[in-house]
Parts: sequence; C-alpha cells; structure tokens
Amino acid sequence: MFASPSFESERLAALRSYCLLDTAPEEAFDQITGLAARTFDVPIALISLVDEGRLWFKSAYGLMVREVPRPDAFCAHVILGDEPLIVEDTLLDPYLRSSPMVQGDPGIRFYAGAPLKTPDGFRLGSLCLIDRVPRAFEVAKRQLLEEMAVLVVEELEQRRSVLKSIQARKQIDRRFAELRTRVEPPTVLPEAHSAPDTLDALVGTIERLLSEELQGSCLSLALEIRTRAWNLRERVQLIDSILSNVSDAILATEAHSVDEAGPRIVYANLAFEHMTGYSLQEVNGKNPHFLQAPTTDRAELDRIRIALENRQPVRAELLNLHKSGSEFWSEISVVPVADEFGRYTHWVSLQRDITERKKAEGALREREAFFHGVVNTAGEGIWIVGASGDTRFANKRVSDLLGSSEEEVPVLAAVLDPLERPAVLARLAALAFETIRFTTLLRRADGSEQWVIFSARRLEMAVGSSGDILLMLTDATETKQLHAERLSSELAQIEAQELHKLSELKDDFLSNISHELRTPIANIRLAVQLLRHSPVAAQQKKYLDILESECLREKVLIDNLLDLQSLEVNDRPLELSPLNLSVWLPEQLAPFMARTASRQQSLQLQLAAELPWLVTEAHSLESVLSELLNNACKYTPDGGSIALAVSSDEHWLSLDVCNSGAQIPQELLQKVFEKFYRHKANDHWHQGGTGLGLALVKRILNRLGGSIEATSPPNQVVFHLQLPLSTV
Repeated sequence: MFASPSFESERLAALRSYCLLDTAPEEAFDQITGLAARTFDVPIALISLVDEGRLWFKSAYGLMVREVPRPDAFCAHVILGDEPLIVEDTLLDPYLRSSPMVQGDPGIRFYAGAPLKTPDGFRLGSLCLIDRVPRAFEVAKRQLLEEMAVLVVEELEQRRSVLKSIQARKQIDRRFAELRTRVEPPTVLPEAHSAPDTLDALVGTIERLLSEELQGSCLSLALEIRTRAWNLRERVQLIDSILSNVSDAILATEAHSVDEAGPRIVYANLAFEHMTGYSLQEVNGKNPHFLQAPTTDRAELDRIRIALENRQPVRAELLNLHKSGSEFWSEISVVPVADEFGRYTHWVSLQRDITERKKAEGALREREAFFHGVVNTAGEGIWIVGASGDTRFANKRVSDLLGSSEEEVPVLAAVLDPLERPAVLARLAALAFETIRFTTLLRRADGSEQWVIFSARRLEMAVGSSGDILLMLTDATETKQLHAERLSSELAQIEAQELHKLSELKDDFLSNISHELRTPIANIRLAVQLLRHSPVAAQQKKYLDILESECLREKVLIDNLLDLQSLEVNDRPLELSPLNLSVWLPEQLAPFMARTASRQQSLQLQLAAELPWLVTEAHSLESVLSELLNNACKYTPDGGSIALAVSSDEHWLSLDVCNSGAQIPQELLQKVFEKFYRHKANDHWHQGGTGLGLALVKRILNRLGGSIEATSPPNQVVFHLQLPLSTV
C-alpha cells in the first residue's frame, strides 16, 4: 500500500472537477514542461496528476508513457506535504532506491518535484524533474521550481474557468433552443443572413429578433448574450495584443487538406513578419509551402505531413526562405486546434528563428571534428574512464593498443594483467588531482601482452561527484625491450666480472694450496736427507719430530680441504645428539689448559646458570671450539687472557671466545672468514696455519643453523657464535 494524504476523497473530487484526466496534450502545459527541461537542463520534465490508483501525465517532456501505477510513483510522495521533494541520488535513499522506476526504466537517479496546490489547499499532483544521473539541486533552483509549479496551477485554474464558461454557454444555447421550440421560428432577415462580421451587429440582430418575435419575453437572455459577446471581444483583443507582442512567430492555418495544395494561412503575428519579411496581407490565403527552400529536408516535411494527417502535435527544424531570398532556420511546433464539439478547425504553429543556434552548432561540430581529428592522430592513447572503470571516451590510439574496435573499448579492469590489477585499481581509486605515472601490463583482445606507461589524473567534476580519470597511454614495448637489453648487457657484464673473480679466486686458491702442500713436503724431504746423513741419535730425534710435525700439518690441511668440500656439497645428514653443556664444555677446554699455562696465558670458562641442553652435532661443534681456541692461543701474547663465555635465551645459545693482546682492523673483520686468509701481524708464537680454519668454522656453523661474527674492541678479538636451541 502507498501513503495517502488526509482528505483523500475530497482531493480526488477536486482533481476530477478540473476535467483533466485522459485529455489530449495541450500546448500551454507542454510549453511549461519544455521550459522546465531547458531551464534545469534535465532530459525529463512532467506535469503529473495523482489519481486513485495511478499517476497520469498531463504533459510529459522526454517520456513516452502517459501513466504509471501509483505505488511506483515518486510524485505520490510529493502530495503528502507542501514542500518540494528533492532526491539528489536515489541510490542513496533507503526508501526509493529499490523502486522499479530506479532499478528499471526510466532509471531515475535524480528527482525534484514541487506539489501542485490549488487555492482550496488540495495537492493534485506535481511538476517534477527527472535525470538519469545524480546531481546537486541548490536552494535557488528549488525556489524556481516552486514558482513554475504555481504557473501550472494558474493554468489549471484558467482552464477550469474557460471550461465553466463553455459549459455556461452550452446551457444558454440549450435554453435558447428550448425557447425556440415554444414559439414560431422568426423570419430570417436579409441583414441577418448576410452575417455581419462584427460581434456588435450580430448581437444587435439577435436582440431585434428576440424583441420582435418574443415581444420582450426573453430580453434578459439577449442581454446575457450581449454581455458575453462584449467579454469575448475584450478577451479576443487581449489575446491579439499578446500574440502581436510575443517574440516567437505565430502562424494559423485552416485544418483542411495537407496535400500539395495544403491549408490556407488565416493569421500571422508581427513576429512572423519580422522573421520572414512577409506581412499578413501578403501571406493571407497562401499555402505555407512557399516558405520552403530548395534544400529543405524532405524527410522532415513528410514527418510533419504524417503528424498533421493524424491530428497529432509535431515539432521540427526546417530551413526556410526569407522574402529577401536568404535562408534561415526555424524551429516549428505545430498543434491542432479543435472547437467545443471536438472538430479540428485550425493548425497553429509556433516558430522561432534558430539560425544563430544552427551556426553555433555547426561551429561546434567543426570544432568537435577538429578535436577528434587531433585526438585520433595523437601518438598517445587518450582514455577517460568513470569511477567504475567504464569507458567514457577513448581515441583510436587506445583501441590500437588494446587491439579492440573503437566502438567496443572494454572496461579498464578487463584489460589489466590479473597480477597487477588490484594494485593498479587501488592506486587509481586513491588518485586525487595530482598526476601519477607508472608502467603496467595490459592484455590485448587477442590475448597478447602490451606494456604501456600510464599517466593518470582525476578530472575536476561537479560538486559531490567522484570525477572521471584521464589516462594517457604510451606504448612501452620498445622501452621495455631496451630495458631488457640493457639489463641483459648488465647481467652479462656482472657474469663476466663474477667469472673473472672466480678465475682469480681459483688461481689464488691453486697458488695457496700448492704453496701450503709443497711447504710441508719440502720440509719432510729436507728432514729425510738430514736424517739419512746424521749419525747422532739426538739429531735423528730432532729430524723425526720435524717429519712428524710436517706430516701432521699436511694431514690437517688435507682434512680441512676435504671438510670444506663436504660442507660445500652438504650431502651428509646431521648426526644430532643432546649435549649437557655444563659437563661437555669443561671437557673440551681441558686439552688447552696445559698449553695456556706453559705460555703464562689464563683460560677461563664462564657458564651462565641453568644452561639448557643443546641438541647438535657434537664432533662438528668440537671442531669449531678447537679451531677458535687454537686461534686464541696462537694470537694471545705471554701473560694474556682467553675466555669462553656461554649464555642463552629462549631460542638461542651464545658462545663468545675472547682473547686479549690482539687487534684486527675493522676493514679486515669479514676477510678472516675467507679461504687461505691469515692475519700474521699478531702471531706471537709463530705457529702458522692453513688459512682454512675460520672458513671451515663459518660453514660448519651455517650447516648447524647458527652464525658467527668477529669484532675487535681495543686490544681484543671476540668471536660471537649463536646456535639454535632444541631442549630435550
């Protein structure tokens, strides 16, 4: 059910008293809706009357239907109050957005309706404006709409007054006819038969007939007729004055045949003379066809003829000839005029000179053609999309880049690469009035890829509108190819540099390894020769010690190389076992106690309280500690100190091996983990080494999931180890 105003039955009675429902279109009301549509720049303007179960349109500008069901009608809401109903966006109105008039045809997005309130206080319907897009409606426009609604009501009142006059005249005619049936028919006098043109003569004749034949019994009726005639004459004079002073030309013809002979002109106002150069005397009795130019559109003329044959109003734009022979454009609106018996008696046309407008339209079309020519020959794609990504405009370059037709450019989201689509749409949605530039990948209609450079900026639109987005598209295929070629060249250079570096590392490695392998062998050969020629037992023991030391050195070097190779391949699974660090660590430090004592070095083990068990590969961790402690002993001077500090947190075990009396420059701290690097400056005991120890330590810790780093505070070297904890 729909809401009804108070006193609905009285309102419906008032509506029917105007005798408007289901009547033919009338120019007075059509002019108001046409004026409203042009004034407010909307496609639809309606004068609606709310009947019991329907909404009927007395005038419908821009809409083909004549009525809609009352439950679906917006205007049914307007008559519930005295104030206009303004809905700037129906989709934001919780009550109206589900209306069939919004979801379906005509697709209402904007509505403004002012009630048609009679002097008696009844709201019969509305003067309403409709648009298919949202729009703002200021207070000044609202006031103007209300004033135009008052004009509609005034026209309704005037129409009802005329209707009452016609009904009164019919009543007088009936009374006169009844009177004539009661008396002898009067003799028709010659002067009466000649039908004087003036109303005064006609009324005088009637009075004389009545006075002579009826002997004064109906003089009051004659007096009433005279009064009406005088009123009619004044009204005709007023109308003639109005028609003579309006700016639009008015032409009236007989409503006879519309063939080649055509109807004859019976009236033309002063504006017609100004527009065509012809006076009424010159055109009276002529066919309006004489105004047509040789180039007048025949199709438009045929359309007018068909409308007139069917007694329908028609509007057209025609090229006509001025009396001087010059051409001018005329906008013509023709309506049929009927008498009180429904017989069509005349055609009345309202004509307006639109030559200047046509020139402006021609100039505009030329500018548009020029603009389209420039835009379509531009090297860049010009693409304007709405907030939802729909295409508002696209030049030919856009369709070329997308591989689509100019008429069927797809929506933006459909051509974006699926992987880049969310990011691109998010950037465009957040775009303000700044310009952003980025490269993205598009999918062409044939499925191929197209790299483009987007230059995007939001266009300034009306207040309350999110604004369309201008996209400038530049083909980035060549740029991408050049970039790929440059990147490929750079990668090739990097690869060549890496290969050169690897070659240098290989040469350095072979040089170092050959030196490291040959040195013990040379010492062994020398010791063997000396042993062979030495008869003294003490000397023989010395040489045997050298042999044993160098053989051990050779073995360590080879073992380290094999261990490094094994770690590089990483093909051996870890042999994990739990370690009680509080017991295991003192056992590892025991072999180093004698060495440090002989060198007057101090060795300390600093264990945090309640250390967790460590699950790791025991022999690998033993190798790491052995190498770090050997290095500490080697680089700690006489009287120096060595400390192993162990702590833990929730996830990691930390071991710090620190020795005093040594210093490594900051720039060399990372090099100590490289293969064959040896820092000889602090080798106080001249032990030498393979240069593989710390490199092996780093790789072992990586394999155990840990890490190592070296720091060197003043007069100290610290190796900080971290291992992941796994408690048992």
